[in-house]
Amino acid sequence: APAPAIRAAQAYTAWLQSMQLQGDGATLARIIARILLQVLVNCAMTAAAFVAAIYLVGVAERSFALPDMDETTQKSIVFGGALLISLPFLIAAYRKLKALALLLAEMVMAQQVPLIQRAFAEIIPLVSIALIMLLIGSFSRSILPPMVVLLSLLLAAALVTLALWRPFVRLHTRLQVALFDTLNEKADEKA
Repeated sequence: APAPAIRAAQAYTAWLQSMQLQGDGATLARIIARILLQVLVNCAMTAAAFVAAIYLVGVAERSFALPDMDETTQKSIVFGGALLISLPFLIAAYRKLKALALLLAEMVMAQQVPLIQRAFAEIIPLVSIALIMLLIGSFSRSILPPMVVLLSLLLAAALVTLALWRPFVRLHTRLQVALFDTLNEKADEKA
């Protein structure tokens, strides 16, 4: 190979190696990446619950007659069911986002008052969950009930979340362990 090409390749390799984080920076980057991946998976599972609800409503409308109930009631039941199914995943996403916000608050505001750090760590996950719900609402418009019913469903979901927080956390943990076990089995089969 020509000498300029070799020098360019060596310079590129050296540049890539200098970009790699080392020590605590690499550990923090791995932790942050893992948290973001888990949040993304939980958001995908939440979205899947709503997409499945939308699909099932479409199949039900085409395949067989639904019981005699008005459209508002049907949408309320479908949306409420999808929301209930997605609650463990939303709780897990909230908990991961809270951990990430605490980590970032400690990194960015190490010299600040603990109260400010705590406020930062509380606001970020709440805003994130609100944005996730807005995104879900935007693509599940076809099953959204009227605003008054929607607000009452969201209030009911908040009350269910408060009442069943720990059981939902345990359920999500069992689901996560089962997922990792399945992935590890698949990896062992390929090896």
